[in-house]
Amino acid sequence: MPLLVYQINIALIGISLLLILTSCQNKMLRMQVDNISRENLASYHVGTPDPRLIHSPLGQRMIVCWYLPKQDFNLQDFSIKISIIYGNHTQEDIWYKPRQYCGMYVRALLNEQYFEKCGILTYKSEMYACDQLIKCWKHHLWTELITFDNLDEEEVKDETF
Repeated sequence: MPLLVYQINIALIGISLLLILTSCQNKMLRMQVDNISRENLASYHVGTPDPRLIHSPLGQRMIVCWYLPKQDFNLQDFSIKISIIYGNHTQEDIWYKPRQYCGMYVRALLNEQYFEKCGILTYKSEMYACDQLIKCWKHHLWTELITFDNLDEEEVKDETF
């Protein structure tokens, strides 16, 4: 039985590496969100004892993949802006400076933070070269968050009928 578990783990690692190494080849910029739960643990599927099954993480992870053609761009001129709107209607903007021509950035939202922010609602990423937007990827539900600054409760009560 341990040999079978070892072979399954090797196969899963091989498939994961294949997906990671080839996932950024087709498009310049891509994003996805995955749910994280105990079902993501190999021990859940194989049936091996694992203390993480009892206290497994719960949440989401966002993965941003990019591919920059070396002949067209200088890596030092690049930055990626990742915008996330959470279920509690707050927005977070993350600036990331790629260190490689092809790679990925992973942002995990787990446990208390996941419940506090009510998960990831929508997201987009923008790729900049020399402060100029060159590529944008948006979730199909992406829209700019409407915020009201300096709005007092008294103003709202006065305007309601």
